[in-house]
Amino acid sequence: MNKKHPHKHPTVKKPKPNHFWVVLVISVIICAYWISGLFINAYRNPGIAEAYQLLWLPMVMCICCLPVYLFVHLNKDHFKRNSVFWIPVILIIATGLIMLIYK
Repeated sequence: MNKKHPHKHPTVKKPKPNHFWVVLVISVIICAYWISGLFINAYRNPGIAEAYQLLWLPMVMCICCLPVYLFVHLNKDHFKRNSVFWIPVILIIATGLIMLIYK
């Protein structure tokens, strides 16, 4: 029981979402978007072209902001080799290299 309010039950804290899985999914979506833009002509189909154009600005923002977010988490882990946040970093670097090579 709560000492301040004896009639209230103690609240149960909800577990925080696992940030790694959220960041990993966002990284995979970003990589798939940019790599698909290299190999698929999105402007053949008007519906796909519209979706591609609508997603362009959020993807640019994500590819710019996600490395900063990853740097903060890697800094919290003291840049340990076994940190799971290296996986999204490698995905984003690989996407950038693929875009430079194939563009």
